[in-house]
Amino acid sequence: MIVRVHNLTKHTILGDSVFVANTPKERVNGLLDFDRLNEGEGLLIPHCKSIHTIGMKFPIDVVFLDENNKVLGILRGIRPGVQKAQTSGPGRKVLELPAGKANDALTLPGDQLAFVKVE
Repeated sequence: MIVRVHNLTKHTILGDSVFVANTPKERVNGLLDFDRLNEGEGLLIPHCKSIHTIGMKFPIDVVFLDENNKVLGILRGIRPGVQKAQTSGPGRKVLELPAGKANDALTLPGDQLAFVKVE
């Protein structure tokens, strides 16, 4: 499934072609097979509160969300090789974006996001 990610608080778009990792294989593989994320692309991992970037080929922004899609925290420009990155709060979802996208979309902790299925 592909979704568009809206920051409702800032009235910005974080991605218009964000893949939702719903299967165990998709969740395990994550972005490992990608050489980069293009503008508008990303990965949403439901039921997740930590990630790693071991084996990845590019830096990413990582947005941690609660069950209501409220931003709990953001790690910006995480480079490949990080063993574990997680939120300290009750994280429920992780949104991985191209490095710099969280800043471009003015996203901060406390912002409310929404996901709209792309037909």
